[in-house]
Amino acid sequence: MRRSVRCAACLILSFLLSASFVFSAAVFADGDSACAEGHDYVAEEFEPTCTEGGYTAHVCSRCGERYVDSETDPLGHEWDEGVVTRDPTDRDEGAVVYTCLRCGETVTEAVPKLRLDIAARFDDVGENDWFFDAVGYVYANKLMNGTAENLFSPNGVTTRAMVVTVLWRIEGSPTPENGTNFVDLKDDSYLDAVAWAYEVGIVKGYTELRFAPEEPVTREQFCAVLYRYSAFKERDVSARAPLSAFPDEASVSEYARSAVEWAVALGLVSGSNNRGVTVIDPAGYATRAQIAAVMMRYNINENAE
Repeated sequence: MRRSVRCAACLILSFLLSASFVFSAAVFADGDSACAEGHDYVAEEFEPTCTEGGYTAHVCSRCGERYVDSETDPLGHEWDEGVVTRDPTDRDEGAVVYTCLRCGETVTEAVPKLRLDIAARFDDVGENDWFFDAVGYVYANKLMNGTAENLFSPNGVTTRAMVVTVLWRIEGSPTPENGTNFVDLKDDSYLDAVAWAYEVGIVKGYTELRFAPEEPVTREQFCAVLYRYSAFKERDVSARAPLSAFPDEASVSEYARSAVEWAVALGLVSGSNNRGVTVIDPAGYATRAQIAAVMMRYNINENAE
């Protein structure tokens, strides 16, 4: 009895193994039978493009087997002579667009700026003027423009609108989140600058409705505005220098004293010559040349950190 049980188990195992073999054989036989008479390849040619090589693909119509031959290199782009889309100036790069004559792809290349000759640009700025480099710097960096096509007006006064516009440009000409209630902003060129400066607390209006954009800025007022801008940028404004070297230090307004001391400590302001005497002249109007010089020093100091 025990013998017959073992034999039954052996029979079952033998049956399973035989079935597995038969099934596997059938599978392989079916796979081979697709191309029993050999592959039937169909050729398809692919032409090269500017970026991809050409080749011939051979695909078996029976089993799908595939191989390639007759491979060639990419053709590469064939560019036209290019079209100038923007002429270079002494402040901005130009641009030229090239188009591939085969595939139509385009690329844009920059054209270098023209050499800046600030003396040729402005009739009232000469190479021997103390502000020559400063004017060139603020003009090239688009912080200040001329007052006319060929004039910078270095000895002209700087207005409140001009000051906030310079800082607004340094900041990247941001779009303010809100407008203002000032009713005396007549020129669109400084609307965003005033709104931004007021929004971030760099300047205030004389009243809720009056900003006085064309009012000249004094030297101490400019120091105060630049000081607030640096604080807004979360820069270190703790530096102080005594004003005792200036005989008119007592005339510095209390609200502006910290800002003037900070500006002197950083070398932004060094005083002006009044008949051979160096004075701080806090109530004197800041000229455009003086603003250009201060902004050049300020920007160079900040970029060096």
